[in-house]
Amino acid sequence: MKKTDGHSSDVPSNQIEAECNLDESRRNFMKSALVGSAALSVMTPWQMAEAQVAGRATNRTIRGVGVAPGVVQISSNENPLGASPRAIEAVLRHMGSSNRYYRSSALESAIANLHELDYEPPRRVPGQPRRIGPILMAAGSGQVLHSLARTYFENAGDEMVAAVPSYGSIERDWEEFGGVVHRVPLKDYRHDLTAMLAKVHRGTKMVSICNPNNPTGTIVPYHEVESFINEVPEQVLVVVDEAYVEFVGDQNYRTSISLAATRKNVMSIRTFSKIFGLAGVRVGYAIAHPDVNEKMSKYHYDNGISLYGKVAAEAALTDYSHQRNSRRLAIEMKAYFAEQFADMGLEYVPSESSFMMVNLKRDARPVGRALAERKISVADAERRWDMKGWMRVSVGTREESEAFVTALREILTTAL
Repeated sequence: MKKTDGHSSDVPSNQIEAECNLDESRRNFMKSALVGSAALSVMTPWQMAEAQVAGRATNRTIRGVGVAPGVVQISSNENPLGASPRAIEAVLRHMGSSNRYYRSSALESAIANLHELDYEPPRRVPGQPRRIGPILMAAGSGQVLHSLARTYFENAGDEMVAAVPSYGSIERDWEEFGGVVHRVPLKDYRHDLTAMLAKVHRGTKMVSICNPNNPTGTIVPYHEVESFINEVPEQVLVVVDEAYVEFVGDQNYRTSISLAATRKNVMSIRTFSKIFGLAGVRVGYAIAHPDVNEKMSKYHYDNGISLYGKVAAEAALTDYSHQRNSRRLAIEMKAYFAEQFADMGLEYVPSESSFMMVNLKRDARPVGRALAERKISVADAERRWDMKGWMRVSVGTREESEAFVTALREILTTAL
């Protein structure tokens, strides 16, 4: 069983072997389900799903999953392999129940089992408040981030601390509400927890840590996070956003789940949008002390995940082959990017996530426009994080990644 403080990508070997034995039956089921459905008579979804299950591409033409042919979309850190085939299968199995409410807590139980949490499915007792546990479900991790700002902001001038550049969702909401955000610059492209701690005092409401950090892809070791939490006043909530944790290659890395499960002022946030390939489905969750989740429940709607979202996420959790392939692809493409950027004489930030930052040493906006003309989209780091000359590039398939590098070489050798 996976430990709460172990490396995030650990997968039991017996489950990997069982996964391989299920490939053929899953392909047969998915094919018959799609052929037999009038609403899904077009074969393209099946062909994409079959290619994922088989672990091969059907042709060498650039045809990204979920985008039009010829489009290379490497701007939003989506999974280029698409959704977990098991998730697709689960959705197909439940399409006939679309007219019914889905009241199962199977996903919550699966998450609790994954992280070895003390969890009991909630039972509604007339006349008594609903029991709040350590798991807070959400329609994507972004919903948790928005709810945090609404929950912990109380009065104009309330303070929080965060790193910059970082994802920044809570910070934007906080300032819109009238709060004060103390932004601490990264040190060597990673969180400077010592400097962040210096900004914390008893009146601070929250600290936001993105680990791995978006957009730099750097990580903060567990012992540094733990030491930071030990020094922070108990009334200050420490939020650790771990959206990309499954991509970390550092074998010594430990997640914050064990801290969130045992401390009263720590929340760890996860999403199914990245390695599980369910960005369009919108499923996420947070782990925190029940008292924190109880406070959040006053502003957070936790029943917004659809039937398809819940069954897809539950199935994706046990699709170890898809997780392994997605992680392997990310590691391989980051190594490819690093090699190519170095060959072009470009600075880049080694990443533990599913994207990389590259410094073009010139105005990146014309380069981005030239890429867009070739139907290649990347993230403009200057517009989003005020990082002049930088762009963030998500990993794609081998074909997508090579198309980007080829185009970038051509553009950089041409006067813009």
